[in-house]
Amino acid sequence: MPANIFIVGTEFFENSLIDKKVDVVFCNPPYSQYREWAVKIINEANCNCIYLVLPERWKNQPEIKACIEGRKASFKVLGNFDFLEADRKARAKADVIKIFQFMGRKNVSY
Repeated sequence: MPANIFIVGTEFFENSLIDKKVDVVFCNPPYSQYREWAVKIINEANCNCIYLVLPERWKNQPEIKACIEGRKASFKVLGNFDFLEADRKARAKADVIKIFQFMGRKNVSY
């Protein structure tokens, strides 16, 4: 693995993210806990932008939207995909979202 890429811990909810300054956070969380993971990442990430792969039903989760608004960030759905033909088939349809323009951070275009 390149030196500028690292994995953060093994027990996600026992780690803090705020002390890890990075440019980009990418996460494809377990869909059974996607809301909890998204909320933690959005609230704690110390980064320029976040990419999340979430079930499309994330749009119905007011807690996720409140976290984005609380960080005074913007978001954009980059695409919608399904895993019907994947090696490990799943019925879920997923959005890839980008969260950016956090208050107080220098923003970089990727």
